[in-house]
Formats: sequence, C-alpha cells, structure tokens
Amino acid sequence: MPPAIRQDLLSRTLDHDTVLAALDAPVLIPHGLEDDIVLSTMADHNASLIPGAARTSYYPRVGHAIFWEAPDRFNSELHGFAESL
Repeated sequence: MPPAIRQDLLSRTLDHDTVLAALDAPVLIPHGLEDDIVLSTMADHNASLIPGAARTSYYPRVGHAIFWEAPDRFNSELHGFAESL
C-alpha cells in the first residue's frame, strides 16, 4: 500500500463501534495473521463489541486477502457458518 494511502487510513477518526455493539446477528470474523493492512487486534476489538454473536477465525501465514490466499479453508468455513444459521 502506498505510504500516502496508509497515512490517510491511520488518520481517520471514523469508527463503527456503536454499529458493531448494536448487532444482533451471528458474525464470522476471519482474519489473516500476516495482514499488514488491518492488524489482528482489530478482529479482536470487533469481536469484543458484538454481544455474544461473533466468532473469530485466524489464518496463520495468510495476509489481507484470505479468500484468495486460503480459498479452500475460507470457502469451507464460510459455508459451514452459513449452514449453521
């Protein structure tokens, strides 16, 4: 990611914590542990805000594009999550 874009992302003041805290639906939060764009602490943060409905799934050795980098696991997990609803 170009430095100027990264700086713009880091200087944002908008957050969606109140939206996440108001969710009343099951949520799957998949996250690549090698993601250099969005840190895994953000997945933890988002999961902590969603009351009792969030499930996190961490992908070691996977970056920002988990659907591309680990498509078999991602598709299987997403399918299983959807089937469980």
